[in-house]
Amino acid sequence: MISRPKYLAEFNKPPINEVVLGAQFSIPSSYNQIYAYKIWELFKDDFPSVEIHSPLEPTFETFGFPISQKVGINVLSGGRHDRFWFISDDSRELIQFQEDRLLHNWRKDPDPNHTYPRYEYIREKFEAELSRVEDFFVSLDQQHLMCNQAEITYINIFKIQDSGLCRLDEWVRFLDFSPFSPDDYSSWWSDTILDEDENPIARLSCEMKTGYNQEREKIANISLTVRGKPHSGNISSTLDFLDMGREIIVDRFSKITTEKAHNVWERVK
Repeated sequence: MISRPKYLAEFNKPPINEVVLGAQFSIPSSYNQIYAYKIWELFKDDFPSVEIHSPLEPTFETFGFPISQKVGINVLSGGRHDRFWFISDDSRELIQFQEDRLLHNWRKDPDPNHTYPRYEYIREKFEAELSRVEDFFVSLDQQHLMCNQAEITYINIFKIQDSGLCRLDEWVRFLDFSPFSPDDYSSWWSDTILDEDENPIARLSCEMKTGYNQEREKIANISLTVRGKPHSGNISSTLDFLDMGREIIVDRFSKITTEKAHNVWERVK
């Protein structure tokens, strides 16, 4: 298991509600949807339940023209295949699989004893899952995974009125609603991530919105995603991209939230 970078912010009680690691790849030439059962067989001991959902469209981060957060490009012919959810017994984890994509979701549940297991745990499982899928594709036609996009998302949800804090701008640094406080708030922004040579390699996007939970308590949702093309299409490069994305997300989240919020979440460094 990889170690956590020492410089990253760390909280004893992070408001993380869900973490998603994902890879999009070229469809193996010999793959047919009938093989989806074989894919499930790779994971069904730990993910015994199955749901069928509509497929995700192919998505590619593009740079150089300011039109949108992302550009979806459909390069497939024929019918689209389903997206399958393989769900664990406790429903806290699921694998999403379709012909050109694999994702692993960790989801928080109400049990306070079920704490966030940390990125390193989820990454280790995702690496093993990617390797199993690659081994299956190789068994079909000797085709290794060629990942053309990778993505990592952190979804953070917290009650706005908590621990003496009553306003969203007490949680988020760049907001100042004084002397009023809006009933609802939503925003979206993105940043281009550059490499050492100032070339764009990824995009960080942040969505922030308010809403209500089942107890009718007002909550805030801050979702951060890093998406882009791994340096090469192999699994190692894809994991390196996810590691980079995780560091960017944790660093940015700690910078856009306030010290008061950090106290509530028990920041330790």
